[in-house]
Amino acid sequence: MRAPDRLTLLRQAAETEVGHRGFLELGGARLVYQAIEQVAGSSMHYGDRLCDVLGDTETLDFLGFVFRAATEGLLSGQSHTLIRDRIRVALATHFSNEERQLLRLAADHAG
Repeated sequence: MRAPDRLTLLRQAAETEVGHRGFLELGGARLVYQAIEQVAGSSMHYGDRLCDVLGDTETLDFLGFVFRAATEGLLSGQSHTLIRDRIRVALATHFSNEERQLLRLAADHAG
């Protein structure tokens, strides 16, 4: 994620009173890396940045969801496993959307 987007993410988290403590409590960046390892498959390779694969907007949306899911999940007493599962499902949806867009572009190009 690029520096201006990091600031935007933290600003949005503060403005919506979500914060980033839940994210940190669940492992911080490691939480995201584990989701990527379990979901991305061959879509990502070692050294790839999420924003280069999904795009800046999609990455910002996903990480905003991660902050919200972590905070809301912990505040409502959800298990860490359930929160991690919700994050994996959200990431899988982003990858699915990206794959559909690529297939649509390929089909348009072939036509």
